Amino acid sequence: MSNRITNVEGITSALPFGKPMLGDVSFPTKAYQIDLDRLDEGYLSDTIMCYANNVNEAKMKLLQEIKYDNWRLKYTDAELTYLNIPVIRRKSDDKILFEGNAVTKTEMNRILYKRERYLLLENISNDTSINYCYIKKGSYYRPNSCGYTDYKYRAGVYTKEEAVQSAKSCEELTIIPIDILEHNTMINNEISELSSRLL
Repeated sequence: MSNRITNVEGITSALPFGKPMLGDVSFPTKAYQIDLDRLDEGYLSDTIMCYANNVNEAKMKLLQEIKYDNWRLKYTDAELTYLNIPVIRRKSDDKILFEGNAVTKTEMNRILYKRERYLLLENISNDTSINYCYIKKGSYYRPNSCGYTDYKYRAGVYTKEEAVQSAKSCEELTIIPIDILEHNTMINNEISELSSRLL
């Protein structure tokens, strides 16, 4: 088929870093796509999209994009033309000016998320009151990174430096600073509960 662009789900953020600009721009900012549900065997294709100033311009661009693909309308088997090509808006991929660059909202949110995460890790790293952390990737890392657990009392204890380094190398990781008093109370309670079953 032709060139494709597939959307990636974004992560929203409310950080006050860069601000999007929605004023006059010198490039098409609106995203349009062919409604694949209305094409025969459209489910076989990835997203077919373009940027245009209006739907009429989008129709012409998309027709040019698929001119050798032999797509036909579902049910009627009609060849695609300017009059019948099923073009719809794809607002999730609209472009905006962000810090001087043309990006989608998803891309902008991704940039902001990375900045927010970096600042969080730096704050943890520079906080002298934090010495140890739990590491999570959905579930808690067990000691020595050997497996996972859903229970905090079974989670491994990692130095702040180990945890921050791991989180910087893998965006899927979350680190949780440990309140030492709370942690020790939890562990002692677990020891007490286990010792009550000694024979």
